[in-house]
Amino acid sequence: LKCAPSFGSIVIDLTHTTANPPLRRARMDSLTERRKATVLAFFEAYSTGKWEEATRQHLAHGCIWEVFPRTVGSRRTKEEHTQYLAEVLKDFSDFKITPFEVVCEGTTVQAICRSEATHRLVGAYGQDYAFTFRFADDSGDSIVFIREFVDSLYSARIFGKIDKLQKGEAQNSAKPSSKL
Repeated sequence: LKCAPSFGSIVIDLTHTTANPPLRRARMDSLTERRKATVLAFFEAYSTGKWEEATRQHLAHGCIWEVFPRTVGSRRTKEEHTQYLAEVLKDFSDFKITPFEVVCEGTTVQAICRSEATHRLVGAYGQDYAFTFRFADDSGDSIVFIREFVDSLYSARIFGKIDKLQKGEAQNSAKPSSKL
């Protein structure tokens, strides 16, 4: 998975104190890198059709997946979100989500991403996202909360259009055939 470079950042090392010797800093750095690697692996799995496996592996029991903003949002358990994705993703091909900036602070990893896919009814699909992942304390691979911030205008337009086309398909398939 390729990740474009970030726009730079300033790092202030506050970990080397009497209470936080270098060993603790190294452990935190290692945990930070594991959390970022987990998020990158998560997106890679979603981009290669292995989203169910990644969801089972990385989302803790009781994990909540929240979609923002509230105008198009939802709040689902891990199980509810898995069912939702199974229904939504079946109509997409070549779905990819690429992070281009990933930052970790404590138990939180934030990722700015862009998706690309083809939907069977509307064609080209793609939008920008901001994700927040919260990890369990002292864990580099157990995600307890996800907030997915989407482009609300794009989401409302595209999923409204998809819903309308799906309803049209359902009506057409319910009509009796006029062919003899």
